[in-house]
Amino acid sequence: MNRKLKFIYDNFEEIILSLFFINMCVFVSIQIVSRYVFRSPLIFTDEISRYSYVWICFFGMGAATKLENHIRIELVQMLVKGKVRAVIELLVNLVSLALYGILAVMGYQYTTFNYIQLSPAMEISKAFVYASLPLGAFFSILRLLYIIKRDYNTLRTL
Repeated sequence: MNRKLKFIYDNFEEIILSLFFINMCVFVSIQIVSRYVFRSPLIFTDEISRYSYVWICFFGMGAATKLENHIRIELVQMLVKGKVRAVIELLVNLVSLALYGILAVMGYQYTTFNYIQLSPAMEISKAFVYASLPLGAFFSILRLLYIIKRDYNTLRTL
């Protein structure tokens, strides 16, 4: 695989999250300057910042999944070793995969159902904001499939 493509594959979520974070910071700064320096607040900057934050939250699921940083109860996994632990890890990841699948489907349905709704200030389709949930779940599924494959291979070698 080409080095650039590998870099993008390895860091895709972080790249998108960084862009949304920079976007949010820029527009919050613009809002602060316009409000306190020019005494004329801009309405759309709040909306852009809020939508960027929503994207950071939901699209961040993929990054957290890739890094295996999601909150999970690990008490049982800490008490057992070897093959039993590997089986439990695989089962937890399969349950997570099912939940991400439900999130992706329901998020897609919600996005398509509300595409006609417009945002108040910018008058763009709210589907842009709602799409963050199914896309975040989709990238979580992709990353989790890799983790499940790795866990399965680990289980086979034990």
